[in-house]
Amino acid sequence: MTEHDDGLVTIREAATLTGVHIRTVRSWIRRYQLQVILFDGHAHVLESEVLRLERDLRHTGRGKARSR
Repeated sequence: MTEHDDGLVTIREAATLTGVHIRTVRSWIRRYQLQVILFDGHAHVLESEVLRLERDLRHTGRGKARSR
């Protein structure tokens, strides 16, 4: 995973970091749960915010999909 010095990760990296599908991260963005930051023409999010959101969603029972 390529992490940037300023704590930014790509959408794909955020998905890998949290163990969710990339569509889930995009959904978080659409629902204004994560703010997109454009860097070098690509969408990024703050790693700390991704981890905070995942922790909050797990705590409320709406986190990662459970395995079948």
